[in-house]
Amino acid sequence: MDHCRRKEHTGKLAVIDYCNPAASCFSSVTTRFQTNHIIEDEQGIAIDGNAVFINNARTKTRISSCDVYRFKNDRLSRINSYCITISPDTTISSPDC
Repeated sequence: MDHCRRKEHTGKLAVIDYCNPAASCFSSVTTRFQTNHIIEDEQGIAIDGNAVFINNARTKTRISSCDVYRFKNDRLSRINSYCITISPDTTISSPDC
């Protein structure tokens, strides 16, 4: 997916334009999210998790992801988002482990 390449977007409209195809993709699949860890401080927050996407053909895609949000003067200043496809036989650990 072209959406996964490293790109930098500046400004609200550029971010919205980038996110619209992902929103469309999410509306076409069933999604199960699992949040494993949330780490935060005064300057940001990181959210680590897993997801399973199931399309109309019942094909499952499993991913591990991490989103890092940085703030400056109480306003969102940067987002780094990572997504890695994992094999179907990989065990996804729960946050209780």
